[in-house]
Amino acid sequence: MNLNLPIPVHTIHQITQISKGHPVYLVVLENSDTIVIKREDSKSDRMVENSAEIMRVIDPNAFSRVMKKEELIGLQKWVQANQQWVTENQGEIGRLLESITDAVKAPTPSPNGTINNQQGVMVVMHTQKNLMQFDSALAKRLAGDKTGVRGIAAVLNEISNLEKVGELMAGDAFNNNIDRAYIPALWMSGKQGTKLVQEFGKDCERLNVITNIGNFFFGSRTDTAKPTVLAMDYFDPQSIYHDWNTLIRVDDQFNVYAGKILHPRESDSRMRLAQMLVADFEFLLGPRNRKMIFGRTERLPKSAAKHIADGIVTGGRKIYMHLKWKYKSKPISPGFQSRLAILGWDLNA
Repeated sequence: MNLNLPIPVHTIHQITQISKGHPVYLVVLENSDTIVIKREDSKSDRMVENSAEIMRVIDPNAFSRVMKKEELIGLQKWVQANQQWVTENQGEIGRLLESITDAVKAPTPSPNGTINNQQGVMVVMHTQKNLMQFDSALAKRLAGDKTGVRGIAAVLNEISNLEKVGELMAGDAFNNNIDRAYIPALWMSGKQGTKLVQEFGKDCERLNVITNIGNFFFGSRTDTAKPTVLAMDYFDPQSIYHDWNTLIRVDDQFNVYAGKILHPRESDSRMRLAQMLVADFEFLLGPRNRKMIFGRTERLPKSAAKHIADGIVTGGRKIYMHLKWKYKSKPISPGFQSRLAILGWDLNA
């Protein structure tokens, strides 16, 4: 299905919540076509769409966009009229309709202008096949089943996919998405990735920079295509710099902008990030069993960090060229200008 076109709401057959606790839904259309819709906690379509725009540059195969109000109104009417074809998890009945309603709330006039009543944004994306994530693979490994980590390791043993990890980091850095890897930890002493102790045990304190292992996705657009790294889950509502128009202070030591890593002079930081990611990946994947005493137990190639660092540079270049094509010689906000200054990017060069 071409997601650049409006969703044909009249062809929906069924909607099913994909995972408990997350407002993510599989939508089945006629001819068995499927798409995924997801709620993002934002009061602004623009902020989410800006982040989506960057990740479309990084990974066109993981295409997603913000749903338009007309689509949402049609979807809202369909859900209201077809509750029997909507399946949600226990304790979350009605969450889909609530999410849609929050996204279509219209602004109301006030003495000081207008009040934005919108409480959420709905995003539509392609369905990915053979989807793998670190959280489920780790849980299986700790239970004695290594099939999941072997599948992810096979993806990460291809140079192109390691570089894709770097490109993903470049997109996250520009968007200041720190809900996958806490990139500012490179410049903030004492800051570490989120601890996963409660879910997977105290050994997860050893993670260096990864904050959410469930936000690393591996899969493909079709059943027959080889799995690759997917640029999904790119918007971080908790980030103070997810809005391109927010003025970024260079001297703010408590809220360092992650995009700093894309500056030409930050090559050492890029390599350190790459090395920390490799160490975290190796920890999550676990060692390989080797009968030979001198056999390598690491699952990733020795050159993994270099390829990830190279990918960060490539991803940054892709983003720069896109912004230059779109915004060269056009007026931009002071906040956007401050972002570009930290990156060391001149769109008019």
